[in-house]
Amino acid sequence: MYQYDPSEWLLFFYFYCFCGWVWECFYVSVKQRKWVNRGFLHGPFLPIYGSGAICVLLMTIPVKENLFAVFFMGMLGATVLEYCTGFVMERLFGVRYWDYSNVPFNVHGYICFAASIGWGIFSVIMIQIAHLPVERMVYRIPETMRETLAIFITAVFVADFTKSFQEAMDLKELIVRLTEGNEEIQRLQKRMDVIIAVLNEEKDEFWERAEEGIRRYSEYVKEYREKTEERRLEKRMIQEEGIGRYRQLKTEFIESASHFANNLADQIMLKNREEGMNKKGERLGEELKETKSSIQRLHSIFDWNRKKELVSSRRILRRNPGVFSKEYAEALKEVQEMDKTNQ
Repeated sequence: MYQYDPSEWLLFFYFYCFCGWVWECFYVSVKQRKWVNRGFLHGPFLPIYGSGAICVLLMTIPVKENLFAVFFMGMLGATVLEYCTGFVMERLFGVRYWDYSNVPFNVHGYICFAASIGWGIFSVIMIQIAHLPVERMVYRIPETMRETLAIFITAVFVADFTKSFQEAMDLKELIVRLTEGNEEIQRLQKRMDVIIAVLNEEKDEFWERAEEGIRRYSEYVKEYREKTEERRLEKRMIQEEGIGRYRQLKTEFIESASHFANNLADQIMLKNREEGMNKKGERLGEELKETKSSIQRLHSIFDWNRKKELVSSRRILRRNPGVFSKEYAEALKEVQEMDKTNQ
């Protein structure tokens, strides 16, 4: 094993990536009762399995004659690799592509006792049974052809990884935007509630001029809150009416708030020209500045003409139906529901 050259190591890596892909596709497809092209990449590779196999080979080289040592060292190396990979991917992409949080004896959801035992068993099977035929198969390939094959597969692998990496970043961009948008809507609601509360304290003609804007805004707020107050209602709305209505609802809310803010700003300017502002009017002016800033941010966040993130995110979500996120759980669920309504 110490004598493997770079092209042999690469071919071992790709072979075990392929074997892992076959296993995962079979397992997930049986569970889903439909074909699932499983994994981070588009092609028939699962890098975590290839990396795990190479890690096992490196860890067990000095102890390959000792069955217990092979089990323990392979389990240790692959488990550390799995933890580090899961940790880095979650920090980088904002989601987990596997999660053991509901499995007993897990560590931060990245690894668990059962998976580690599986890695140990895999190590023994690989070293004692599987790898020798694989090694002989690779050795039978002429050296020039072996190097050419390794270079070709590497080029395909790198291209696939680059595209998949961009899709994962697009998914992160989308769920971050949705999370920011939902948080901004909550802040906007509170700010508009403050404005309305101040208006309701006033009885003169100026404040009455804003009454129509208040009524329209309140109607949209009432509808929006009724639709989104409980997650199950929002989920049912998406499933029954489709993502078009969901987008429309958010757009109407933003437009109604914008109309109300612009109308009120005009009235404040008029009153200021006529007789000057009192303290409440000045306070409203400041609130309106912040409100308009929020509305501008919302228009940017919910720019639904940008389809790229959603289309790109669908591909990687369909290959990873069990994807999970703690930080962006609600936004990720929205994207998954969007995808279901468009299948």
